[in-house]
Amino acid sequence: MNKEIITVSFSGGRTSAYMCWWLKNNMSWLYDFKFMYANTGQEHPKTLEFINKVDKYLKLDLVWLEAVVYHGKRKSSGHTIVSYETADRTGKVFEEVIKKYGLPRLGTMHCTRELKINTMKSWKKSIGLGSARSAIGIRYDEFNRVSNDKQIIYPLATIAKITKQDVIEFWKNQPFDLEISEEQGNCWWCYKKSEKKLALIAKQNPEAFNWISGMIVKYPEDAGPGIFRNHKTVKDILSLANKNGLSEIEDCAEECGTIIPKEV
Repeated sequence: MNKEIITVSFSGGRTSAYMCWWLKNNMSWLYDFKFMYANTGQEHPKTLEFINKVDKYLKLDLVWLEAVVYHGKRKSSGHTIVSYETADRTGKVFEEVIKKYGLPRLGTMHCTRELKINTMKSWKKSIGLGSARSAIGIRYDEFNRVSNDKQIIYPLATIAKITKQDVIEFWKNQPFDLEISEEQGNCWWCYKKSEKKLALIAKQNPEAFNWISGMIVKYPEDAGPGIFRNHKTVKDILSLANKNGLSEIEDCAEECGTIIPKEV
């Protein structure tokens, strides 16, 4: 009997990596898996290192993808196959999306759509898996994020019932881990992150906002109000990080397992 092929979306985080391990070790008798990662060019460097280590450690045969944007056409993004070595780390692929669709913000999340979803759809279609189901790394304690889309499965939430603590304990017992704290994951400066998390990132790594600041200057006609939550700007985020009263940021750091260096 031919096994159903499931495509697996590896985001680059601990939970997503755990999902890859769990599927290979618990469901390979029933399904064949195709593991994929869509790069945006704005991930923390340690995220890419972690993805590469996980790929080799679990023998995922991971397919690294990046968007191909079709300017001047009513056509969603295609894909190109890259590697850990050749994956964009400068944001050039992200800027191509901005050129066509404008700066992203809540309500117009075309970065997720074009850099992630449509890129992976394009690759799936190119290998004859356009109708294949995809696995996403949502945990049991994130069940409110589970959708009714029949083409998406959530093995950690609906079958394994894995929580955040389970994931943390798992990585404590592996020979390596993601060497950044939770708030630094995915796109480093992502506008979907809370103000607390963004301020914490700005406190630790203000350079994380250099690229998006440059894009806002380069494409001012599309900047409008701030692109972050509550129309906050980069300046607002940096100001919050530099305020004397940092109790809220410190609370977030405790939640995320991050230590803020004490002022000298």
